[in-house]
Amino acid sequence: MSKQDGTNDTSLKEHVMTNVKIGQRWFGKKEAAAYYNIKPATISKYISLYGHDAQIVWSKLHGKILVDIYATDKRITQRSTINVRP
Repeated sequence: MSKQDGTNDTSLKEHVMTNVKIGQRWFGKKEAAAYYNIKPATISKYISLYGHDAQIVWSKLHGKILVDIYATDKRITQRSTINVRP
C-alpha cells in the first residue's frame, strides 16, 4: 500500500487541467475528484444518494463511472446563480 503525497495530487490535477484545456470532457472518479479537490469517495456518495439528480453529471461505461467536467461546472454555476439573493 502506498501513501499519497501532495506531488501526485498536484501532477494529477495538472494532467486533468491540461486535458480540459484541449477539450476533453469525461474523466474517471479519481481525476474528477482531483479537479474538484474532493475525495473520490465523495463522488461515489453523491451518486449513490442522488443518482442522476445530483449536481455531478455522470455516466457508467463498462462498469466505470465517468464524470462530465464541463457539464458539471455548467450545472454548478447555474445553480449558484439561481440561489443568489439580492
